[in-house]
Amino acid sequence: MLERVLRIVILVLLGAATSGCAAVVQTPAPTRLSAVSPTISPAPSRTAQPTTRPSPTASPLPSPLTGWRLLLEGSNLEPIWSPDGTHLLVSATRTFPDEVAAVYVLTPDGESVASVSDAALPVWIDSDRFLAYRWSTKPYRGESNHAPAFVGSIRSGQLVEFEAPYGWTVSNGLGAVAIGRAREREDEIARTDYIVWTGGDDATESRSGYPIRWSIEGDMLALLHPVTPTRGIGGWLEVVSWPGLDTIFEDQSEPVIFRARFSPTSEHVAYFDFVGDAPGPYNYFIYVVDLKSSETIRIAIDDHTDFRWNASGEIVALSAYGSIDTYSSAGDLIASEPVDPYVMIEASADGSTTLFSEGEEATAVSVGTVGSLVNIPLPEGTMPRLALSPNGDHVSVVLADPRQTNDWQRLFVYDL
Repeated sequence: MLERVLRIVILVLLGAATSGCAAVVQTPAPTRLSAVSPTISPAPSRTAQPTTRPSPTASPLPSPLTGWRLLLEGSNLEPIWSPDGTHLLVSATRTFPDEVAAVYVLTPDGESVASVSDAALPVWIDSDRFLAYRWSTKPYRGESNHAPAFVGSIRSGQLVEFEAPYGWTVSNGLGAVAIGRAREREDEIARTDYIVWTGGDDATESRSGYPIRWSIEGDMLALLHPVTPTRGIGGWLEVVSWPGLDTIFEDQSEPVIFRARFSPTSEHVAYFDFVGDAPGPYNYFIYVVDLKSSETIRIAIDDHTDFRWNASGEIVALSAYGSIDTYSSAGDLIASEPVDPYVMIEASADGSTTLFSEGEEATAVSVGTVGSLVNIPLPEGTMPRLALSPNGDHVSVVLADPRQTNDWQRLFVYDL
């Protein structure tokens, strides 16, 4: 394997740093990032001048609401919190009129730590290293199971370029990245294989399954096995150990599961399913599995849109009828709190904090911690995409800028 190791270069950020970058991303003063030739580069100071970008309007953007920090502006922003919650890994891509992409590393305070040009589809390997693919080679076309990629370290400042396995990536945040890859369709069914990559040429043998989620300790991986034609990826659930990849649990009796979530202690896994034929009515269930005994209980629920685990090992389910319902891992209803109808629920990895919002039209987000639910207005924008840091200390939101084209967005962070 040929590797090219690139060291940090100190950049002098002038107004004409890189014309391609200006069209993809802009940071507000006092922080600025610069995309250059493939290299990882630190911000020289937090007082650098902001980038000038083409804009259909010359009017200034409104100031964000008190508490929200504007970290980044750009095309198609996709932020990912580091496993320890200290950094954001942000991808910015544009496909029209030309294809431009870059990856940025920021702190929650807005300090720009690193940038890599011609990179996209990033994932954290652990709290220091990240993997990203070379955008100009168009790996998303799926013509190969490998693609030119970068591994960057924010601590050492090194960037290693090499041929990496390519596919849908799910990291355990502790050095192992599960990579799912599509096979030929059989009877309209999206068959998939996966490997677990741990760096360089180190990867497991290919196995059947579509990786969807790791346990919080990184020692178990949930997989779906598609068995029927569906929109998206759905199938029966398997949980395997890591590093052995031995089967801990499987349930082939419920063939079209779309999501599964481990409890914060990894003692249980829960998954959501519904029974019925289109156009309905449907019966909705949450299945809770004890991963030590494989005992499974089924909770009959109303029309719920999604669920998460809280820090107490309880299931918090969001009802489309306007309630937040809390169940024990044994399936008992503990509490039901009437609220305005929400359509989105998110939770931190440790379960300490939960978010609720009204979806694409939301103007505020409700933040739930133990014994409280606080409403926080969002900055101006549309189609909010919210994410909590793993320990629930911060929440990020990407909002479409109503004054710009549809793919121009702004990234904000709020301290909880």
